Amino acid sequence: KVYTNFMTLKIVYLSLFFISFIELVIFYETTLDKINKNNLILYLTSIVANFGYTMSIFCSSLEGAMCGNLVSYIGSIFTILFMLTVTVDMCKKRFYTPFRIFLLVYALAISIVIATTQNSNLFLKHPYIVQENGITVIKYDFGIGMFFYIAYLAIINLSAMITVIHSIKIKKRVSTK
Repeated sequence: KVYTNFMTLKIVYLSLFFISFIELVIFYETTLDKINKNNLILYLTSIVANFGYTMSIFCSSLEGAMCGNLVSYIGSIFTILFMLTVTVDMCKKRFYTPFRIFLLVYALAISIVIATTQNSNLFLKHPYIVQENGITVIKYDFGIGMFFYIAYLAIINLSAMITVIHSIKIKKRVSTK
C-alpha cells in the first residue's frame, strides 16, 4: 500500500509538470494582445522548477537526481522572485529598482553556487540517494549556500507580505487575484 502511494506521488509530480505547460499555453492564448511579461516569466520559471522536481524523483543515479534537484532549486529561486514582482504589480505598487537589482543579483549569485554544487560543498554537502518505496530521495547536509538561499526566500516572502499588508492598510483597490 505504501508503494502505491509513492507511485501516485510520481504521477502527481509528472502531472504537475505538464499542467505547468498547459497553464502557460492558456495564459498565452487568453492574454495574447496584452501579455504581462512578469506573469509569463513566472509561468516559465515554474515549469523549470517543476521539471527539476519531476526529474529528481524519477532518476536512479546520484548525478541525475542531483541535476534535477539543482534545476528545481534554481527554478524556484526565479519563480519566487517573479511571484514577488507579480504581487507588487497586482498591488499597484512600484518595485524600487535598486531593490529589484539587489534581488536579481542575489538570485544569480545563489544560482551560481547551486550550479557548482558538484564541484564544491557550498550548497549541499555529501549528497547520496536512497530509494524509498520507488521514489528517489536525495539526502545531504547543508552547506553555507543553503543558508543564503533560505535568507533569500525569507526576504522575498517578507517583502510580499509587507506589500500586501501595506496595500490593505491604505485601502488601495487592488486585484482580488
